[in-house]
Amino acid sequence: MIAGWLKVVLIGALVVFAAVDLGTPLVVRVQLDTTAGEAAAAGGRTYLRANDLDQAEAAARAEAEADGASLERFELLSDGRIGLTVVKDAEANVFDRIDQLATWYVVRVHATTTGSAL
Repeated sequence: MIAGWLKVVLIGALVVFAAVDLGTPLVVRVQLDTTAGEAAAAGGRTYLRANDLDQAEAAARAEAEADGASLERFELLSDGRIGLTVVKDAEANVFDRIDQLATWYVVRVHATTTGSAL
């Protein structure tokens, strides 16, 4: 009787562990969406104020890095908006070590400013 309950508890713990480990990138993606929007806004504001793309990129990079992300791409789009990509590794305990799943744990989010920075 106790062995049966122990099996149920162990299997339940493994299922919860797997769900948390596999779900980590989803949580990071939600957080990174906010980070990307804030970084794009910071870059856009700086470009409007200083009219200097390097300063705008530095502002976006600082905003991304403040949230533990990296700025992977930053550009002035042809319509005058700022576009960027931020990236962050989602921490996992087991599944990120499996080659077929490793890219699932590298989270990238693209964002653009809502209005023209020109």
